[in-house]
Amino acid sequence: MRRWSLIILGIVLMGLGIYGIIFWWWPLFVKVFLGLLGPILFLAGLIIYFIGWEEE
Repeated sequence: MRRWSLIILGIVLMGLGIYGIIFWWWPLFVKVFLGLLGPILFLAGLIIYFIGWEEE
């Protein structure tokens, strides 16, 4: 029973965290997301490039 309580509590806290990010910190969240989008796309492209290079 304790395991399920921790799982439910974790889900509730994740939901509250997402709510907090979206509604309380929205301008900062958008700036950080857009700032990280470039490096994320670069790394994804690099990974896909190496996967394509290694395939025969």
